[in-house]
Amino acid sequence: EDEIRALVDAIPQLVWIARPNGSHEYINRRWCDYTDMTSEQYQGDGWLQAIHPDDQQHVLEVWQHAVQTGMPYEAELRLRQGTTGDYRWFLVRAMLHKDDQGTTLKWFGTCTDIEEQKRAEQKLKESEENWRVLAETVPQLVWTTQPDGRVDYCNQRFCEYTHAAFKQLQGYEWRQFLHPEDAERMVALRHQTLETGEPFESEHRLRNGQTGAYRWFLARAMPVRNDAGQIVKWFGTCTDIEDQKRIEEALRQSQKRIRALIDSNIIGIVS
Repeated sequence: EDEIRALVDAIPQLVWIARPNGSHEYINRRWCDYTDMTSEQYQGDGWLQAIHPDDQQHVLEVWQHAVQTGMPYEAELRLRQGTTGDYRWFLVRAMLHKDDQGTTLKWFGTCTDIEEQKRAEQKLKESEENWRVLAETVPQLVWTTQPDGRVDYCNQRFCEYTHAAFKQLQGYEWRQFLHPEDAERMVALRHQTLETGEPFESEHRLRNGQTGAYRWFLARAMPVRNDAGQIVKWFGTCTDIEDQKRIEEALRQSQKRIRALIDSNIIGIVS
């Protein structure tokens, strides 16, 4: 028992034991050091005093359900650090131990510090929210794809232009809005960039879902890689270049007329 107690006190987790009815009866030294609670204060339901007030009701309901059903117990909660009063996130897990006859003996549980993981998740969530706000406010059609090129996000501007719900655009469904004369060339180029991992750039026409008219867009996409260098996502935009295309076409027509005039033998031109 002394060896087991020494082992339990040495592992980097808060360890506890509860009776079959759910009342707690034992905590290891690490729990006492962290919460600044004595074993006597912990007994029964005293352990609830160390839990953040906003988490207590949920934690108690989940724990009571586990005790009643005998199912494994798992919850994420905040525990107060006894000396500073600060709260840190912990992952709590417990299993019911029975003897050979199936008689319930004890609950054995651990609390694992996941504060850093929670902070990382919060930063990621804030980053995703900031990115989504940016994607919904820029004057472009914004989209992302999985590594294989399947669209998994379109901003509202994209949906409004195509006059389609996201489910009508996700995967490869967005291709239905490509101009027939541009589709084969554009899809072939996209396949090439997916295979090589090179940045994607293409000019093609997209159909306005409400009017049926086509407008020219400049599509660009960049791959996002993980630490191993593998592509995990593509971020892309489509920028309306219809006016630019019209200017270019008008310029070409103007140059064509000038060239025809210069090459004409009706008049002579000296420059």
